[in-house]
Amino acid sequence: MTKSQATQFDYFSEKNAQKLQSTCKHCEPYKDWFTFARWVRQGFHIQKGSHSTRIPILIEKGTKDKHGKVVIEKYPIMASVFCRCQVDSK
Repeated sequence: MTKSQATQFDYFSEKNAQKLQSTCKHCEPYKDWFTFARWVRQGFHIQKGSHSTRIPILIEKGTKDKHGKVVIEKYPIMASVFCRCQVDSK
């Protein structure tokens, strides 16, 4: 994942956006909230003692069926995200 890809999203959830907005009024969902790995890619580190906010996201995984056709499966996982208030630049 490149630095520019670390700030882009393919999937948007209104419920997640509302949860993140209510968690931190100063940070805007999908602009100021990222996973640990995305913050690192952007040149930041998480402040010591910060706790993440967990949100459900959909993951897509491509597998081949018995006929060799690619089948895309979607399944939910819980992602841990941090807001801009919880990071410092390196």
